[in-house]
Amino acid sequence: MASADIDAFLILGHGQEDVVDFEERPILPAGYTLITIAECGIITLEEDVCPLVEAFSQDINRPVFLNPNAHKSSIEGFMRGKPIHIYRAGMKYPKLEIQFFLDWPTERNTKIMKSGTYKFPLSAADFQIGTGSTFSEKMFKMIGPYIGFMKNLPADFDAKLMFDGSILPTTTTVVSEIEKNKSSGTLKSKLTIPLEDVLRVGGPGVYYYVVCRSPRLVKSPRNLVDTDYGLNEKRYEPYFISDWPSKLDEIITLLKENVKTKNYWVKNEINKTIKNYESLRIVPLIRQASLNQQRGVASNAGAAAGAATAGGRRKTRKRRISHKRK
Repeated sequence: MASADIDAFLILGHGQEDVVDFEERPILPAGYTLITIAECGIITLEEDVCPLVEAFSQDINRPVFLNPNAHKSSIEGFMRGKPIHIYRAGMKYPKLEIQFFLDWPTERNTKIMKSGTYKFPLSAADFQIGTGSTFSEKMFKMIGPYIGFMKNLPADFDAKLMFDGSILPTTTTVVSEIEKNKSSGTLKSKLTIPLEDVLRVGGPGVYYYVVCRSPRLVKSPRNLVDTDYGLNEKRYEPYFISDWPSKLDEIITLLKENVKTKNYWVKNEINKTIKNYESLRIVPLIRQASLNQQRGVASNAGAAAGAATAGGRRKTRKRRISHKRK
């Protein structure tokens, strides 16, 4: 049964995961429960996140969000059956971080959404920052464009609108950072925070990490095409999917073909990408080890996962040594 003394928190931002072997994951402390709606390497979708946010604003759902073990099917029902993953105290959990700035910039405008860490129940009115006929449509607002890492935020950006109610980062923190430097890239860097910091600030409770678990510092096929590598979009378009790491062999084959015809700089960047993609071959093993742990399949999940990912661990260590040489 859920304790009346704990809180539930919703985490919103651009999420990414430091993909490490299962045995190298941290242990979730006593008093904490972590929920993710994505597996290792997968991105989340608006149609899943938005209904969950709406449900998180309704006080009637308090017992549901405070006790996900007993109400797993109800939580998944908010997202059309999308499965959730529950990490309980004592379990190994993924190394995650969040860029607390949900934006989708284009040349013509930028779509933004509330970002931060919000305690249940969040304010429905505060989260409907845009226009539309449904709660989900109203969660997004269009503001002025800013293309490029070092471009300044547009004049119509409102930190209070985007962060009011968040316990981390707070609106005061964001405003203070903007006063120091109006660069969107600098602000995003300052607002990129490890999940451990969120847990420390919020304290014991149930944390809903409903954002992406994209591999950290690894470009997705979509981002590769958007980068100036001269890649043929049509060839890579089949891999513009949320679970692109499941198609690594096919993507690597395409990249190796591109390496033969590119200039030195592009060839070097593509070769780096191939190495990064090859390092993600352990992802299916990590996913299975994590699922086994959540289901209680093995009495010693850590030992079982260690056996499953031994090959991947050796590769990871070699890769880290090579980075130190640079």
